[in-house]
Amino acid sequence: MDFDTLINKRRSIRKFKNDDINNETIIQLIDAAKLAPSAKNRQPWKFYIAKNQIKSSIVDLMKDWQQQNAHIQTSVLGTANAISQAPVLILVFKDSESDAERSDTLSIGAAIEHILLKATEMNLGSLWIADTYYVKEKISNLINTNLELYSAIAIGIADESPDQRPRKEIEDILLK
Repeated sequence: MDFDTLINKRRSIRKFKNDDINNETIIQLIDAAKLAPSAKNRQPWKFYIAKNQIKSSIVDLMKDWQQQNAHIQTSVLGTANAISQAPVLILVFKDSESDAERSDTLSIGAAIEHILLKATEMNLGSLWIADTYYVKEKISNLINTNLELYSAIAIGIADESPDQRPRKEIEDILLK
């Protein structure tokens, strides 16, 4: 698939089929991520593949957080439901503490985008998740790491094919 088709086909998927994703496919996604550009070639990312019970525990942490913070309007519950449907959740951590916080954040975003595009190329659905932020320390404790959780990506076979969300016009994003 050519690049223009690929970027036009990518969607945020929130409904997944129950089919498992094999380890070889997951490794291909991580292999794509490691090829992403990173500031000063720091490659500040680490990945953890959550499936089954660990993934279910993350969903429970998110639902518990939302229940305890019902007064705060967020998308946490909807995100937790999407994660529960996806067979794979890739957790994305920052490798180490440094003074390159902004550069590392940008680099990690590039690695995540590589995963999203590779998933699309492989006819998989994906969802870039920020809502794990609310329980990031608990997730780190769950998998026994002291690394900082930056984001997560739900991966699976899409059980929906949403239209492209509205995009701003070039005139609205290009400074003159």
